[in-house]
Amino acid sequence: MAQGNNIVSIREEVRSLDDRIADAFDADMSSDALEALQTEVEQASREAKAESQAAADKALDPKVRPAEFADARRKMDDANFRSSRMDAAADQLKEMHRKAVASEARHQAAAEYEAAKAERDQLVKDLEAYDKHARAIASLLDRLSRNDSRLSKANVGQTAATWLHSAQQIARGAQHDFNVQHDERLPNLIGGVRLPNFRIETNSIHGTMWPAATR
Repeated sequence: MAQGNNIVSIREEVRSLDDRIADAFDADMSSDALEALQTEVEQASREAKAESQAAADKALDPKVRPAEFADARRKMDDANFRSSRMDAAADQLKEMHRKAVASEARHQAAAEYEAAKAERDQLVKDLEAYDKHARAIASLLDRLSRNDSRLSKANVGQTAATWLHSAQQIARGAQHDFNVQHDERLPNLIGGVRLPNFRIETNSIHGTMWPAATR
């Protein structure tokens, strides 16, 4: 008995299509939900049209007795009414779906705007670190350049065994011909790095902290 009551309660929870159509006008449904409901309504209209045509064929059949064609005509009228009702609902649901799509697009655009703005604002804060780090890198590159010049002089007269290779070559695990043969896969930092000034420098005319103006 309890099982039977459970079956009844489940069936009561299944709302009719007409109820769900009416609910759609009171609820804030998503475009996907509206599209699904519209598809269901259009299918119901097609089925009603098919029922109407079948009833009309029977009602107009001269072999059918009066009692039967009267019932067929009633079914045809009912089906026609349901089809017209479903078509009207589909038209309104289509317009609601269009508005829902537009509304969701506006909300998505607004959310993306706020997210992009928040990311931009964070980058404004993070970029403050650029000047400090860029200057440190520029200072390191200047030291490398000066040391390369120093090594060039120190290596005069040296043999392969006593040759002092550059700091870059050692630190980066480059081949022995690093400073002789150009390898696009491993550009020389001294000539390959360009660091723009973070802000306009009144005493600078070329806008970079590296390469330095004196180079």
